[in-house]
Amino acid sequence: MKARRKLIAAIVTLVLIAGIIPAEYLFAQLDRQTSEIKRQWPTVPGVIRSLEVKQTRSDIISDFFLGERHDLLVRYEYAVKGATYRNSLGWEANSPDENHGYFAGKEVNVHYDPAQPGDSYIELRPSGWVAPLILTPIIVAGVCILVWLWALRKLRMPRLLDNLFNG
Repeated sequence: MKARRKLIAAIVTLVLIAGIIPAEYLFAQLDRQTSEIKRQWPTVPGVIRSLEVKQTRSDIISDFFLGERHDLLVRYEYAVKGATYRNSLGWEANSPDENHGYFAGKEVNVHYDPAQPGDSYIELRPSGWVAPLILTPIIVAGVCILVWLWALRKLRMPRLLDNLFNG
């Protein structure tokens, strides 16, 4: 009975962890589609008016895995058909010095929605986020495989392991 509970727990864990990868992929696809639509919006020149970096509330687990986190708030201004608009965007930053190349007075291209010119965005310049996005699915898959192998060994199923690895 105890072995059966362990097997069920291992299977549930694998299913939950395996569900994270497709969910992350689907959210990334949705974000990519939204970004593609917005990239087709017309652009106008704009100016960064101010930058603000704040330390985000942290906890022990986040600090251990991600380090100290900060939010970067960029306020910018642009004009469409004679009307001036102000907007702001926020991103996570790895350090208080990380500004993604933005500074007050910098000229930027502003993408705006032609139907609602007040709806706009400026593109985030890549920083250190590429590696974690790539490594996360690999690490999760590795953990799943290790948990699965551990469960097979703990449940004393060496014949299944032998068949799996030796054909």
